[in-house]
Amino acid sequence: ICQFAEQQRQSGQGPFLDSPLWLTLEETTSLFEVCATLCQASGVAQPEFQSMTPSDLVVTMCDLLQQGPRPRLVVLDQFENWLDPQTRQPRSEHPAVSLWLEQLNNHLSSSRLLFTSRLYPHGQRQPLDAYVQRYALTGLSQPEGLQLLRLGHLQESDAELASTISYYQGHPLALAWLRDLLQGNRVISLTVLVQDISYKQRFANDLAHSVLHYMYTQQLTEEQRELLRAFAIYRQPVPLQATQQIVQAHQASAALSVLLDLELLQEVSLLVYRVPPVIRDFVQAQLNASDLLRADEQLSPVHQIAASYYQELFAATSRSSTSPSRDDILLLLEAAWHLCQAGRQSEAARLIHREHLFRALSRWGDNILLLDLYHSLLPETWDAAPELVGQLYHEMGTIYNALGQKSEARLAYERSLSFLRQTDEPALLAAALNDLGTVYRSLDQESLVSACYQEAWALCEQAGEPFPQRGITLNNQGRLLYEQGLEQERQRQKVRATALYQEALSHYEQALAAHLRNHLPEEEGWTLLNLADAYASLDQRSQALAHYRQALSHFRELGERRGEGTALNNLGLLLAYDPTTREQAASCYTLALCIFRSVGDRWQERKTLKNLGHWLLISVPPKEPARSQAYLSSMACFFAARDPLAQPYQARTDLIPAWLLASLLQDLGEFKAEECIQIAEARSWQIVEELLQLPRDFV
Repeated sequence: ICQFAEQQRQSGQGPFLDSPLWLTLEETTSLFEVCATLCQASGVAQPEFQSMTPSDLVVTMCDLLQQGPRPRLVVLDQFENWLDPQTRQPRSEHPAVSLWLEQLNNHLSSSRLLFTSRLYPHGQRQPLDAYVQRYALTGLSQPEGLQLLRLGHLQESDAELASTISYYQGHPLALAWLRDLLQGNRVISLTVLVQDISYKQRFANDLAHSVLHYMYTQQLTEEQRELLRAFAIYRQPVPLQATQQIVQAHQASAALSVLLDLELLQEVSLLVYRVPPVIRDFVQAQLNASDLLRADEQLSPVHQIAASYYQELFAATSRSSTSPSRDDILLLLEAAWHLCQAGRQSEAARLIHREHLFRALSRWGDNILLLDLYHSLLPETWDAAPELVGQLYHEMGTIYNALGQKSEARLAYERSLSFLRQTDEPALLAAALNDLGTVYRSLDQESLVSACYQEAWALCEQAGEPFPQRGITLNNQGRLLYEQGLEQERQRQKVRATALYQEALSHYEQALAAHLRNHLPEEEGWTLLNLADAYASLDQRSQALAHYRQALSHFRELGERRGEGTALNNLGLLLAYDPTTREQAASCYTLALCIFRSVGDRWQERKTLKNLGHWLLISVPPKEPARSQAYLSSMACFFAARDPLAQPYQARTDLIPAWLLASLLQDLGEFKAEECIQIAEARSWQIVEELLQLPRDFV
């Protein structure tokens, strides 16, 4: 602001005739010193300060600012050093400041004062609203946060960075710290960094040297600190009542008011509050700093209280509805998380399975929330039976798989199998084998896929009917046959490919019948989708279209978000190469991308980005600038589809198909092609965001 005011003044614009003045206030700085500095800057003789009363000093200050012949901008930085944090009124050692604020509030001035302060001052007798304008600084916007993080040349996608910006509410200090730490350590991922307690401890130690430590230790009373710690126990916004079983604050309302004034607490809705993430991390680190074991002992009963609060809240809300909503289930998620923090993982696991948390949240695409919970539930930290350990690792594998983290899913499934083989639970064992086989298939480990599916089928045969995994195994075997058919087609073995597709169809039809017998509507959706893919490969377009629409409708009815996104992506592939439906394909791809982003499935998101990149070049416009724009948008999709954690420094040739690079060079020439590639790489995610605004009326 100072620089802008000076630029305006030097160019003969703006309201100021004299250069701006910046004064940094310390607690010991007096109003006399400020007045002396103003006199010197204005070329006015200093009065006899020793003989002046506070009222005389205020009159002199006002005259300097209001009647000076050359108006200027005056910045008083760190004005909070003159204020009492408990009352927000000027400290007793600065009696003239209250009078001065009231005079400033009652009179116009040719100069302008800018106070920077963490606290908004209270007037002694009246609100400061006549000539005082308050501008509350919020966190960085998403574009500003991205710009700050990109200064560190981070490889994460804009979507991943945007999630972090949202978590920290755009806090500049937090984002700059994360950027610097990631820049110096590319082994860790952004997700790990945000969640890992050791990194949060490092973050808090850095903050200890900042203003937060002073505020926490010097400006708060013990009662206020206790209330802040109680709020910091909760991850979600809660009312004041949620803390009153944790702390017995005699002046809770007064303490709450101070925490709000200091912006250590935020009111997110009427009488519902939360601790900002940066403050929450700091407060929890203060608890752990002195004695981690003692802190755990102190926090365990507190987390039990929080878990009971959420369970009671769920009981109250669920009584008024026939089936729990997503918001209701999220209450139980918080209860389970707090039970884990209290060292009661066994009780948390019973709650998860009794209330079907895993199934509900997985269907809704809340896999990031589930992953955080399951990290707290790891069986190594408590004594669990092999069956439960196997089940938990199986569910964790499913979470990783849904998030597109195939290698982590494989490890979790393999660990699950080692425990489930110790039990007499063929249904659980067959489920783990089927899911592990599916992950092996994604990782192109075909021999391992066949072994998993064969063992699962043997269990199905031994169990007889009814057995839920029978249809799932048939479906998976059909998918393996279908993918073998695709490989034969790539090798131009059309007859062999067709035979494999037909065999896959037979498996799918049997699977569908088994799903109906076993009442597995979600599995019906996946098999309908596979049927559609097989019909598309057999050039039976009408059958494929009907099954895609049926699968899409099925997933939407169930609220199965990943299934919906996958159906849209595959439907887009069918529509893309028909001139009459080409534009409808774009609608499918863009909606699928939005879904995969919302559920965190980066694997499927990358596949859809590549499909969208191909779609953009099916019919390249013949004229400029539309021609170059098509190439630019297509390459942006391929750049955005990179996997930064697997290969942070992939070469262009690993990201962009060779045929696209060759076509680009031929059509645009070397110089323009290079320029286009550089822009696409630098702006890949912004360009994709623009593509996501394409109309989606068709779907």
